[in-house]
Amino acid sequence: MNNFFTIFFSFLLFFLGCSNEYTFIEPDTQGLLTGTTAISQPVINLIEGVYTVEEGNTAIGDKVVIKFSSEYATVFGGGRIDYFLLKHGQTATTIVFEGYSRVAENILTGAVNLNISAANLSALLLGDDSDLVITGEFQQPTLNSESTKQVDLVLKKSQDLVADNFYVVAHRGGGRNSDYLNISENSLDMIKFSEALGANAVELDVRLTSDNIPIIFHDEEFTSRTIQGDFLIGEVSNYTFKHIRAFGRLKYGEKIPTLDEALNTLVADTEHKLVWLDLKSPKVLDVILPIINKYKTLASEETRDLEIAIGIPDSDIKNKFLELAAADRPTAICELSTSTVTSIGADFWAPRWTNGQMTEEVTSLHSKGIEVIPWTMDDRTFIRKYLQETDFDGILTNYPVIVAYEHWIK
Repeated sequence: MNNFFTIFFSFLLFFLGCSNEYTFIEPDTQGLLTGTTAISQPVINLIEGVYTVEEGNTAIGDKVVIKFSSEYATVFGGGRIDYFLLKHGQTATTIVFEGYSRVAENILTGAVNLNISAANLSALLLGDDSDLVITGEFQQPTLNSESTKQVDLVLKKSQDLVADNFYVVAHRGGGRNSDYLNISENSLDMIKFSEALGANAVELDVRLTSDNIPIIFHDEEFTSRTIQGDFLIGEVSNYTFKHIRAFGRLKYGEKIPTLDEALNTLVADTEHKLVWLDLKSPKVLDVILPIINKYKTLASEETRDLEIAIGIPDSDIKNKFLELAAADRPTAICELSTSTVTSIGADFWAPRWTNGQMTEEVTSLHSKGIEVIPWTMDDRTFIRKYLQETDFDGILTNYPVIVAYEHWIK
């Protein structure tokens, strides 16, 4: 079975690499949530945690982590399946979860149904999670949930999640178009969805339109990879924002957001702790400073712990940053040398993860109060190794589900 899965998985990656038009289709659900009510926050707090997989661990791993976001409960795993994405509700006697599984790097999926028994629900309502068990079943993941084997699953809670300040930074707002999440990269919906993927921070790409409106968009040009519509072709900077908003939609139909809209979403609709703004040209900096200050003030008024930082990836943006009066400089994430990080007064260092563990550099910067977030780490083996052997303050990744899981169980 394992050899078959490896062969099939390799074929699937090749297939996906040759096609950007494949659409992920969510498995059909059984309507188990009909008539349920919302789970109370105290009960949600008790359900969240690390669980031992007592049955069904060949696919999801020996341990899983359950974490709630605004709409979903996500079960993060460490096996062939990376996560379950579940909606949830409560009846008079049980708690029900219904959704599907995903493998982060492809479109394999299967239906998932879980529940918490009446006895366990009664204990949770009394504040007791000491014997919490979640049971149910899931389908072995296949291409678009075709008929497949059902696997029984038994999860027993083993420990609570420990709150800390580690940053799980999701690239391009939470995920790329190539990850088949059915939500466009750098969209407002993706920013909100990123919490369900385990992120507590996001990286966003900022460009200027021809009339100097900062928008969230990665590529230098509009192409079929990123947008719908026949009236946006070529360089982003050739178009006014009015034209972009009128004639363009992102890959899955969302509007191309402004920086103002993105920061408002982060403050109002997420609990994220950090946003890393990847500036695509030096002149972006002058335009966005008032917007950054506006949302720093709003976050403070809303008692939101949100750091809004600009990236400094090259000398041009560094020089533009240094032209600002010291009091006007925003929080900075510098990707250059450690000496540059300290000389310009950056708050974070963001090296390539392929530079290695960088133990001496990390220790030295920590002694100066500077945090370190390497980029862009996606391989589970390296993520696990770095989390166990380094003292990084976060990781920028295309797969926050993997980083979040490995961080929580280390």
